[in-house]
Amino acid sequence: MDYRIISDIQPKFPRKSPPYRVFFTWNITYNCNYRCSYCHAPKPDNPNTKNTRYLKTEEWIDIWTKIFNDYGSCRILISGGEPFVYPDFIKLIIELSKIHFIELCTNLFWEPEPVIRYINPKYIKIGTSFHPEF
Repeated sequence: MDYRIISDIQPKFPRKSPPYRVFFTWNITYNCNYRCSYCHAPKPDNPNTKNTRYLKTEEWIDIWTKIFNDYGSCRILISGGEPFVYPDFIKLIIELSKIHFIELCTNLFWEPEPVIRYINPKYIKIGTSFHPEF
């Protein structure tokens, strides 16, 4: 990856009245690389599973930049399924962390080093979900 390290961004909070910061929960995908017997999340091989909308990273960045321009820096909890199975997800969160605070809910099957190397720790929170079958 060829990303620059973020030094210290200044979040924008343009609102003068509550809420000063907007919070989003974004279930980016319903897919998951685990197949836990107890999981309530829909499975890709299940015909009742909701379809994931796959946009290019640049398209998502444009959408979240428009939100930034309207509301300032937001807190975005990204979950799923497993967000890290979404194509180019690491690139996406690196770019989003330049303007928003990112919180992740993940099973942590991925290697964290490429993510934490390029995102200022003040702008990301990684929560891991417990999966006793894995």
